[in-house]
Amino acid sequence: MKEFKKIPEAEFEVMMCLWKADKPLKASEVVQELETTKGWTRSTINVLLARLEERSYVVVTRKGNIKSYAPMISFDEYQANETNFFMDKLHHNSVTSLFATLVKTKKLKSEDIDELEELLRKMR
Repeated sequence: MKEFKKIPEAEFEVMMCLWKADKPLKASEVVQELETTKGWTRSTINVLLARLEERSYVVVTRKGNIKSYAPMISFDEYQANETNFFMDKLHHNSVTSLFATLVKTKKLKSEDIDELEELLRKMR
């Protein structure tokens, strides 16, 4: 699996906008979405888009003065990369450590445990 650098929080919000759209978005569409949901200015959003382009997280197509942006990696790829990093660095690749932490911090609900039991049964 190809490894990616962690995307800073603000840039991650831009990527989420692009991932949710599931199609290339014009810069104006990204601006409209993030101005509304985050209250960010057009210039802030344009800087974030430029950073993502520099880091090869998005590809830009131009038609005249109109730029469209599309993710170069899928959400699933990024999620898998972040999960692997998290598991390696914080839990030394131990699923037991992860679940022990979830249990200690009461992050697992009864429904979660039921779903996990079902997943584990299917894996056998």
